[in-house]
Amino acid sequence: MSEELRMGETTTAPKLNLKTSVPSPLKSRFERAGGWLICVGAAIACGVALFNFSTWWWWQDWRIGAASNTVPMAPNTALILMTLGGVLLLRQRWKEQAAVHLIGFVAAGIAAVPAVIAGLQYVTGVDLAWDHLLMSSDDTVRGIPVGHMSPLSAGAFLLAAISLAALLPPLAGRRWFHRAGLVTAALGAVGSIIIALAYASGTPLFYTGGIIPMAFLTAIDLAALNLALLTAAVLGVRRRAESADADRKSTRLNSSHANI
Repeated sequence: MSEELRMGETTTAPKLNLKTSVPSPLKSRFERAGGWLICVGAAIACGVALFNFSTWWWWQDWRIGAASNTVPMAPNTALILMTLGGVLLLRQRWKEQAAVHLIGFVAAGIAAVPAVIAGLQYVTGVDLAWDHLLMSSDDTVRGIPVGHMSPLSAGAFLLAAISLAALLPPLAGRRWFHRAGLVTAALGAVGSIIIALAYASGTPLFYTGGIIPMAFLTAIDLAALNLALLTAAVLGVRRRAESADADRKSTRLNSSHANI
């Protein structure tokens, strides 16, 4: 049989897959810069929180980690910040590992617990005294007891928990979870930055109200953590959009080849 095509025979065009194309240098630089920002933000969250936890646990002097006449970061706040920052670093290094996904969901659940407790205390009016599980102090700053997590921090942790969970499979593959993670990370970052700027201007917020204010270093740490989460969410949304665009182009090209 001749190797040449006979008259009238048709051949099936190979399917094109644009996802396998080589990424552009600009795209690669964007991904690297985003990964670098995630690592820096998570490392800041871990480092500052570890320092503050050490002032309670190791040096046993919370004043080392607090500015003059301001409340310090609570030890349970520091522990949760270390957990969330550590999980983000693990995810950045071993993103596809199922064990890392499981650890991430556990960390998100732990971060959401303070908000649940704060809600229960508000509804029932009962103080569950959970802040003293790690360590306690009778000291006060401007009449505010130290060592207690601020309700603002608890709310910020809930936002961070949602944002972190939205980065993990199977939630990461769903559009609405991705958008929710993007929004919650942005809200957490904006709120933390506002509180940090208020401290920097010399007019810290909520020191005259009826709630425990967020500490300055807590606001700095949460801003770094949420900016890392926001960067990760933006990269995820960008990858999803590029994947969908590549799918559409591949479908159109394959259809064109099939009609030739």
